[in-house]
Amino acid sequence: MPDGLTGFRCRANGDAASVAAVVVTYNRKELLCRCLDALLAQTYPLHAVFVIDNASTDGTSELIATRFKDRVNYERLPENVGGAGGFHRGMRRAVAAGVQWVWVMDDDVRAERSALEGLIGAASSDSIVAVPVRISDLNGALEEAACIEYDMQTPWRAPGRHMTSVKSVFPGVDSLPSVLEL
Repeated sequence: MPDGLTGFRCRANGDAASVAAVVVTYNRKELLCRCLDALLAQTYPLHAVFVIDNASTDGTSELIATRFKDRVNYERLPENVGGAGGFHRGMRRAVAAGVQWVWVMDDDVRAERSALEGLIGAASSDSIVAVPVRISDLNGALEEAACIEYDMQTPWRAPGRHMTSVKSVFPGVDSLPSVLEL
């Protein structure tokens, strides 16, 4: 992987793996607050939480300064560089902090208390990308749209077209296998 993202391991000398969360936000401070509360309550402790703010104008910086001061690493970018730009910045900061794993998410994610513990428990090597499954807060329905099958023969295909997603194959959470390979 580029930019020094190689060398991630689940365990180092038998010690617990260090993990940093990276959250990208833009003008959704209520959702961000819910997301950060869930991250800070994980049963597997996070080494650090990096919040990358894409130039929000809704009081996000004030929220961080009052409610999450000294609990998260906050950076407000001078302009909105989009999700990819925010994740790039946050992942670079996490890698520079020396963690072994980086957990990335949007500001509208609310991780269950044991989500990170489950991800670390499932990580069997340094060649893994683990994707927790999204479930609706409203009705508990499976909402995960991540692709499990890609059409690699047609390089210029619109996202989601002719690809198989988790929720298109599995009718509900109970039908999901514990590990699903792409």
